[in-house]
Amino acid sequence: MTSPLRLNRKRGGEVMNQVQLIGRLARDIEMTQTESKHQVLNNALAVNRFVGGEKQTDFIPITAWNATAQLIDKYLDKGDEIGIVGNLHMNHYTNKDQVEVYQLEVIVREVFFLRKKQGDKAIQDINIEVTKV
Repeated sequence: MTSPLRLNRKRGGEVMNQVQLIGRLARDIEMTQTESKHQVLNNALAVNRFVGGEKQTDFIPITAWNATAQLIDKYLDKGDEIGIVGNLHMNHYTNKDQVEVYQLEVIVREVFFLRKKQGDKAIQDINIEVTKV
């Protein structure tokens, strides 16, 4: 029998780095473009969990690129419930106070439209073809 880890090896010999989450978009949708003309969308996914019977919410930073970012920008709004599949990435930058900041984020590879926020009409069937990059 083949090991599950062997089945999940990808380019460059990586072992598994896959995240699956369901939550609500925590902020208004804002897509930007990099200097190299790639479209990028940064947001956060509000994901509920229960500790001792009490609901707590984690706000997970997410980043979508190009076609995936365009889909989110076109069809979704703050508060909409989505499912995502992606991988963890450690983002590193120096802030305006010259302090090094490390932030774990999810790079979105797939997005599933689940439910519009309360008060909005349900998401209708949308036929979309996405090219993986």
